[in-house]
Formats: sequence, structure tokens, C-alpha cells
Amino acid sequence: LGPLVAAGLVQGQGTRGPLWMLVPGAGAVAFLATVMPGVDRAARRLHRFASQDLGGAGIDVDRLGVMLLVAGTALEYIVSASFLTYLPNLVTARGGGVTLAGETVTVFLMAGVFGLYLGGYLGDRIGPLSVSIVALLLAVPCLYGFLALSGTGAIALALAANALLNVQTAPAVAL
Repeated sequence: LGPLVAAGLVQGQGTRGPLWMLVPGAGAVAFLATVMPGVDRAARRLHRFASQDLGGAGIDVDRLGVMLLVAGTALEYIVSASFLTYLPNLVTARGGGVTLAGETVTVFLMAGVFGLYLGGYLGDRIGPLSVSIVALLLAVPCLYGFLALSGTGAIALALAANALLNVQTAPAVAL
């Protein structure tokens, strides 16, 4: 559904049209932020029963970590799925051949794999929370730059955004 909506927005409003997709995305994050306290209460209640059975002490729920995991994973999936369908169309629409479009998608996927390994390495060395937050913050300007620019620079920013979103994925799982 996302690529279809993005294509319609690009067709109707140009390459800046998909920026309107930030509105439902921000709404989803706001929804998660309001729902998380209820999930936290339910988890504490279940954990309290489990702790009584095992005789252990309660463990605090890392709300920020859970929110980063959910939001970051959702953003990474949406961006990857959208770009995997959008990039080949963009390359061919700008005069590139089908081979170049396939190569672009391959390099895009390789950037994601590189990001996963880099995220795991940095998460172990620096800390998963810091790496996740910085990677998400750096991915946003790359995504905006991809939409605002054209040519090789735009593709490079899409690759960087995918790598950064995948950098966030590996340490977020450890949170």
C-alpha cells in the first residue's frame, strides 16, 4: 500500500509529495506512545505473577528501548519495502536501463546488510541505545535529501538512509 500511495503522491505533487506520508507516520508514533503505558502496566502485572512463582525481584520495563525497537523496525521496513519498488522505477524514469535499476536495488540491499553488521559492532562498543538514537536521527536528513535531490546524490542518500536504518536495527534488538 505504501509504494502505491507514494507513487500517487509523486505523480500528483512531484518528488516532495511523499513527504505527506510523514503525517500518518507521526500519528502512528503518537499512537504507540499513548498505548505503551498500558502495555507496560500489563507487562508489569504479568511479570509480578511470574516473579512470585519464581521468587525473583521485579524488573523495570525499558519503555524507550521498546519504543525505539518498534518505531525503528517499522521505519526500516517501510523505507526498505518502498524503496525496493520505487528505486527501479526512478532509475528507469530518469533514463537508466533495467540493468542499472537492478544494480541499484542490489547495492541498496548490500548497504542494508553492511548497516546491520556495523550496527551490531557499534552497539557492542558504544552501547545499543546511543547507536540506535544517533542512527535514526542521521537517517532522517538522508531520506529528506533523497526526496529533495536528483541524480547520483539522491541515490547515494537513499543508500546511506538504508544503511543507517539497518544500523539501528541490530542494537535495537539487543535493547
